[in-house]
Amino acid sequence: MNPWLCAFLGYPAEELMAISFMDIHAPDDVDQDTREDRRLLSGQRPNTSAKSGIATKDGHFVSAMLTAVPAS
Repeated sequence: MNPWLCAFLGYPAEELMAISFMDIHAPDDVDQDTREDRRLLSGQRPNTSAKSGIATKDGHFVSAMLTAVPAS
């Protein structure tokens, strides 16, 4: 777990690792990000990046640029 991300979102690493990404994902961004994830996992894209809202531990949403690559 990235220590900077934990500090930015206000979660201890253990707690952040125990929750689903969708639990802290802005509802308005879920559909677009899910489509991009499917393209990535199907091999249509080598990586994906998107600006999304992520909830901090205290419930505020922050804007973050998310980048994903498939695990090798």
